[in-house]
Amino acid sequence: MTAGVAPLEVATQVYVSEGRWVVMCPDCGGAQFAARDDHRFMCVECSNVAIEGLWRPVVWPDDHAELEAELERRPMRRNQNWVPDETVEDLAAEFAANDPEVI
Repeated sequence: MTAGVAPLEVATQVYVSEGRWVVMCPDCGGAQFAARDDHRFMCVECSNVAIEGLWRPVVWPDDHAELEAELERRPMRRNQNWVPDETVEDLAAEFAANDPEVI
């Protein structure tokens, strides 16, 4: 039997850490890689027990391809980070204002 998907009210958002799309559990803080083709999240730490074991919806930004393109301008993966309140323009401005090796 497969668990159902919880309502969007309990969704979590992806973010980028060191060039990787990641999703974090809002309940226990566990994190894992986000799947581009499957926008559901089942925490491997707590099994989404706080939402009765249902899959948690994962929200991806509509402009994820543009965000990736801007992040790929950075020379090192450790500099490729993004959080949901940043825009593509924010990333470009940060890149322009700093030595790419330090952002």
